[in-house]
Amino acid sequence: MSVVQDPKTCKKLGSYFREYCNSSSIHGFKYFGEKRTYFERIWWFVVFSIVVGVSSYTLFQAYNKWKRSPVIVSFDTKETKIWDLPFPAVTICPKSKSQNFLYNYTDIYWKSKHQALNKTEESYATYMNMICDNLFYRKDNVNNSQSFAEDFYDFLDTVTRKNIIQSCFWMGRKCNDLVFPIITDEGICFTFNMLDRRDIFSDNVIHYKDYGKSPSRRTWTMDKGYDPDVDLIPPYPKRAEHAGVKSGLHVTLVANWEDMDSICLDSIQGYKTTNCNCLPICNDLTYSMDISQSGWDYKRTYLLRELKSPNKTMRMSRLTIYFPTSQFVTSIRHELYGITDLVANFGGLLALFTGFSVLSIIEIFYFVTIRLFCNIRLYGRWYGPDAPQ
Repeated sequence: MSVVQDPKTCKKLGSYFREYCNSSSIHGFKYFGEKRTYFERIWWFVVFSIVVGVSSYTLFQAYNKWKRSPVIVSFDTKETKIWDLPFPAVTICPKSKSQNFLYNYTDIYWKSKHQALNKTEESYATYMNMICDNLFYRKDNVNNSQSFAEDFYDFLDTVTRKNIIQSCFWMGRKCNDLVFPIITDEGICFTFNMLDRRDIFSDNVIHYKDYGKSPSRRTWTMDKGYDPDVDLIPPYPKRAEHAGVKSGLHVTLVANWEDMDSICLDSIQGYKTTNCNCLPICNDLTYSMDISQSGWDYKRTYLLRELKSPNKTMRMSRLTIYFPTSQFVTSIRHELYGITDLVANFGGLLALFTGFSVLSIIEIFYFVTIRLFCNIRLYGRWYGPDAPQ
């Protein structure tokens, strides 16, 4: 077998590239492989570059649309009954963070302006700084040790007033036993109808005493709803039977006006809402609210002798929460563009501008791998049967 002397490498590559261009399914590539004038080659190169640029821009726009508009919200075809969903959890956080006869935050603040605090006073001030709304103290340097957390919880448990809820009625029945304390960034709060801490937190979370511990385990999940055996087991979270005030929650609150600490509250007393800007989950249950308030002459409604500690500094308020209608329209989130839609969109744009497809990728892979080895086996050279001129 005589050995044929190979031409130069660049000519080999040129010959092999022309062979690929003549066989490629990508539009316009065959003109790159023809032996035509330089003007024609340059013209086709410019046209192909413009088409690829426009195609890349449209692909980028399609990707941005898929990334920025992942879902679309639509309304369900049928209404949902309030009986099928739990009554919302109601959490009440007193604005008076401590009982002044146990710990007066304002006095400690003014004392710190004129003299140094001892170690105990400094620790207690640090604890109060974490739950107060004032801007006088920085909250950056906080000890995250377990001992600090336990001391902090012990302090809150000692100074916070526990009997702020005088009465609680759920659908006409007493519900004081369904209200339990929890610890939040507002301090110690009291919640009704909230899930048990075991249903909210992971197992490795350390809890303090019975805070966040619900009196009942849940019989409802977001995906499946209430357990079918709910008639045998008392349902929890509680759900309203009907719309209206009588099927709602009625809470009477009592507070000592002397416990209102202006320094801790930063001179703001009343209601406060927090927007966490949390990302939506797959199944989300959100309650929209219409809030109204009016004055209540509680001294006429309740005699002061009915209070446990009657005195002139006591203030009372009543909170009523209920569903205004027995049905509501469910909103459903759908994918605007899924992965399949994105791939189909990309494929359509590439096919429109260049004729590019999955087979085009396979062709490129074939020409740089399998065809090279097969040419060597058939012709003794990788670039094929025709020697480049």
